[in-house]
Amino acid sequence: MRLLLLTMPVVLIACSGASPPPPPAFGSTPPAAPREIAPSAGFPANFTIVFTREYGYWLYRTCAVEVSLFLSTDSLSLECVTTTDKHEKFSRVLAPGETARVRELARAADLYGSNHIGKDSTPTDGTFETLRFRPVAGGRAVVLVTSGNRSFEDEPARRDLLQWLQSILREHVEGRGR
Repeated sequence: MRLLLLTMPVVLIACSGASPPPPPAFGSTPPAAPREIAPSAGFPANFTIVFTREYGYWLYRTCAVEVSLFLSTDSLSLECVTTTDKHEKFSRVLAPGETARVRELARAADLYGSNHIGKDSTPTDGTFETLRFRPVAGGRAVVLVTSGNRSFEDEPARRDLLQWLQSILREHVEGRGR
């Protein structure tokens, strides 16, 4: 009997012809989400950057470089997935100079700022690149499209960070097609 009573209102609502609420008026904006309070230290000390490149028609479907800066375990890993679903993996510990440089570039690149839109060229045998940045402890994260994004050409810190991440990929895929 309970089951019948619980399902009956669902059937009545579905059959009642009730229409969904109207869309918001043109030009209106949804209510603002509650703002997060930025940590007092500002930029996170421990963070992860994931740089991903998707390929159109090539040997690989995707490659991802993950850089994790966390206490004394700063590391870099790379994983590429071929079109035959083979996973090629590589990892290493970052040298102290690399850690300091990545931290400096990430802070200077204003990754939480604007200029996050780029271009997807995979339909025409091109690539699509994204950069995801998040604190290790969670919280405020950001994903930026780097392919076709002028800010990664014009702004020195963004350009240098992207070029370093791309060089990791080049070391692995050099001579494998492109």
